[in-house]
Amino acid sequence: MLPHARGRVLDAGCGTGLLLQRLADSGQTVGLDLSLDMLAKASRRQRERGFEAPLVCGDIQHLPFREGAFESVVSTFAINAVPRLDQALAEMLRVTEGGGSLSFISVGESERGGLATRMAAGLWRRDGDIIRDEVSALRQQGTEPRREDFGPCGTNHLITVTKPREANPPRG
Repeated sequence: MLPHARGRVLDAGCGTGLLLQRLADSGQTVGLDLSLDMLAKASRRQRERGFEAPLVCGDIQHLPFREGAFESVVSTFAINAVPRLDQALAEMLRVTEGGGSLSFISVGESERGGLATRMAAGLWRRDGDIIRDEVSALRQQGTEPRREDFGPCGTNHLITVTKPREANPPRG
């Protein structure tokens, strides 16, 4: 996911801030999470490692940023906890500038199929993750996403999309 992050980056669902330092190397980075407890842990991690990125408490389904505020939006596993996938994806695309990238890691069944992948996805569901087809949802948003399966039984997915340039009006 890191090669897709550049410029102004939003880490949507940053949790304890594990990726924030690496993302900060690519430009200005903002961490957003719904949990104040997670943001407190992210703040401690930043102090311990000697870097600082703004941290914002907010909901991926209602991002508190202007349209086109970020060149890149990234997220790791947060999308599987969001009740309204369509709204979350629309918001992440809204705050991504035209020509910018949205990339996230989610969990679900592998395109390879098979018993092992169904069982692994079942474990994710049991643990409370919401398994959906993010690629189809992104296509409904007017984008052309790419998906790469990896990890145990192919149940982790890296989904990337470039927002069409004409999607945001020129700034003036």
